[in-house]
Amino acid sequence: VGGALVLAGWWSPVSLLVVFQNGSIACGIVLAATGLGLWIVRALRLQDVEVRWQLLLAAGLGLGAIGLLMLGLGLAGVMNRSIWLGLLAAGLVSGYWPARRLVRSTGADDEERPGHSGWYWFWLVAAGFGGLALVAATFPPGILWPAEGNGYDVLEYHLGVPREHFEAGRIDYLPHNLYSNFPFNVEMLYLLTIVLHGEPLDAVFTAQMLNVLLGVLAVAAIWLAGREFGRIAGLVAGLAAATCPFLTYLCGVAYVENGMLFWTALALATTIRAGRSPAASGRWWLA
Repeated sequence: VGGALVLAGWWSPVSLLVVFQNGSIACGIVLAATGLGLWIVRALRLQDVEVRWQLLLAAGLGLGAIGLLMLGLGLAGVMNRSIWLGLLAAGLVSGYWPARRLVRSTGADDEERPGHSGWYWFWLVAAGFGGLALVAATFPPGILWPAEGNGYDVLEYHLGVPREHFEAGRIDYLPHNLYSNFPFNVEMLYLLTIVLHGEPLDAVFTAQMLNVLLGVLAVAAIWLAGREFGRIAGLVAGLAAATCPFLTYLCGVAYVENGMLFWTALALATTIRAGRSPAASGRWWLA
C-alpha cells in the first residue's frame, strides 16, 4: 500500500492529465454506445423495466453493437475518422429522447425512496481500488506488472493486431500472427480508439481507460445480478467484485477480461430475471 501511494504521488500529475484527456474519449464511446443501446432495449420492449436494468442493458448491448459495427465496417475497409465520429455523434444524439424518458421515470426504482440512501456509503470501500485502477491505466503497457510478460499479450495482439489492421486500412487475415485468429470483440473497441485518434500510440491510454470503464460496468452488472435477490445481496456482490485485487490488476492492461466479465455478468443477470418474469421471459432470453 505504501509503495502504491508513493507511486501514485510521483505519477499523479501525469495520471490526472491522461485520465481527463483519454478518459473523456473513452466515456464518449460508452455514452454513444449506451445511446444506441437504449433503442435496442426499446426494440426488445424492455423500456418499462427498472432504470438500472435499462441503463446496463443499453451499455452492454450498445457496446456489443458498436464492436460488431467496427468489425463489419473494418472488413469493408471503412476506417475513416470522420465517419466514425459521425456515427458516435449519432449514437449520442439519438439516445437523447429515450434518455429523457428514462430520467422522468427514475422514481420507479425503489432504491430512490427515503430511508435507503444510507446503503450508498458502503460503496466508498471501493474508492481506493478504483483510484489505483485509474493510476495503473495511465502507465504504458509492459512496465507496471512483471507477471504479464512485459506487455506481451497487449503488444502482440490486444493492441498490436488492431494497430496492424489500422495501418493496413482494413481488417484482414494476418498470416504472421496466430493470435489474430481469435474472435475479437473488445479489440474492436480498441481499434475504434485508434481510428478516433488517427494513430496507434495516442490511442493506447484511451484503450486502457476504456478497459477501466468495462471493469466498472462489470462491477455494476454483478451488482445488478445480486440485486435481484435483494438490496443487501446486490451490495455484497458488487463490493466483492469492486474490491477484488485482480480486477484492479486487469485495469492496468488493455486486456479483454473486463469486457468478458461485464457481458458474462450481464448475461447471468438477464438469465435470473428471465426465470423471475415468466410473462416476459422471451424478451429477457433474447436480450
